[in-house]
Amino acid sequence: MIKLFKKTRQILLKENRFGKYLLYALGEIVLVVFGILIALNINNRNELRKNEQISTSVLKQIQNNLLEDIYNSQVELEDFLKSYNNHLEILDFKNPRSRSSYLNNEFEYVGFNPVSFVINNYGYENLTRQIDKLPMAHSIVLPDLKILYIDMNARIQMANSRVREIVFNQINFISEQNWDLDRIKNFEASDEEVNYYVNDDSYKRYVIKFMNGRIVVFVNTQRFRIKAIDTYMKINAIIEKPLTRNLDTLNLLGLIGVGSPLEEYQGSYQVSDSETSDKMDFFIEGNKLFSMMNNDDATKSDQYLIKNKTFMFMDKSNIPVIWEFITDSSGAKKVECLFGDYSGHKTLKKIE
Repeated sequence: MIKLFKKTRQILLKENRFGKYLLYALGEIVLVVFGILIALNINNRNELRKNEQISTSVLKQIQNNLLEDIYNSQVELEDFLKSYNNHLEILDFKNPRSRSSYLNNEFEYVGFNPVSFVINNYGYENLTRQIDKLPMAHSIVLPDLKILYIDMNARIQMANSRVREIVFNQINFISEQNWDLDRIKNFEASDEEVNYYVNDDSYKRYVIKFMNGRIVVFVNTQRFRIKAIDTYMKINAIIEKPLTRNLDTLNLLGLIGVGSPLEEYQGSYQVSDSETSDKMDFFIEGNKLFSMMNNDDATKSDQYLIKNKTFMFMDKSNIPVIWEFITDSSGAKKVECLFGDYSGHKTLKKIE
């Protein structure tokens, strides 16, 4: 092709056809420029495709991080419920714990675990390092990621620090006592130690202080969990990835499998058999469980699966409420509130 152009130029110059030569030269320049533009376009498209592939890979990595965090927040929830139930027993002044229960190791301690919820932000850090190359279609998830990894993470870490401070101060207090030394000397707990954990109000005040901090961690981790689930689903739609059929992953995302035994728990529940009592309806739409108060669409809430027949939703104050579906010895279907109250009651009975 180049030899043909060169030969054509030589012929035009020999024949002194300068005007036609200029026209030819202009055409040659246009062809060269056009070729360069095509090459640049191909190169840009290849670069965009490469950036999209890298971005998709990082978004998938973020999804894996989110699943890990969702699982850890579920573990945190279960651990919180144990502490919450134990703290209620410690503060049950009508049924106080006894010296024998403490000496026989039937006494559950509360407040010696400086719990910390740590978010895995490795994928997000990778994304921020190449944010200028992020495809426009992928950038719509950036506000959600910022909320998760900057705003919510900051609140969680602040709550973690507060609980650690409370626990470490208590550990320092305990270390200043002679209780461990008395155990070594006498092979059993001293009367002073037993009295502190069984009767002393100062320990009960500490338990209240610890649980106040613990609740803040719990509330923020569950808010993070719900946002993480929503963000996972948004990323899934962006990268057009089919939703996994892995049962463990579906459970983490709060989705209910076909033929779930929860179908038999659908219906209306209320605190008593009184017709004037508020009713709460539980129903399945698609593969998610919802609740609604008194057939009011404004109160419709997503129920997020924790495990088995235990669910959580956020109330009007954005505080987690945890329910468990149960069947009592008579075969009656009930919903037991494990955290957060329904009109001051703990159990709702199925009426329809």
